[in-house]
Amino acid sequence: MQGNLLNIIHVILVPEYEYGGMRSALDLEFRNQNTYLKACKKYNTAPVSTVMRNMNEERISLSHHNLGPTGVKAVAIALVNNVSVRSLDLQGNDLGIEGALYIQELMSENNYIVELVCT
Repeated sequence: MQGNLLNIIHVILVPEYEYGGMRSALDLEFRNQNTYLKACKKYNTAPVSTVMRNMNEERISLSHHNLGPTGVKAVAIALVNNVSVRSLDLQGNDLGIEGALYIQELMSENNYIVELVCT
């Protein structure tokens, strides 16, 4: 039901023709959150509320959230086109080589993230 509500809000608040293709910050936030939720569903991983709340902030701290490779893959998918996040903290998430590869791909696609913490 929540996903349907977000889609309704998107259609009501930001029809693309109304702004000549420009999107409001609210629209981008819903789009980023929706992308994250879809990725979590596709890869069968639980969404992390911190990601949802901070998708349009400059910093997301996900230290010690037990993301693992699959969880970080969902985060990476959601952040590929994100222009708000500048700093991403993923320390203590047992990413392994697989997770590191997802982060590498994210960093090669997203030029807005300038600080990354992974230990």
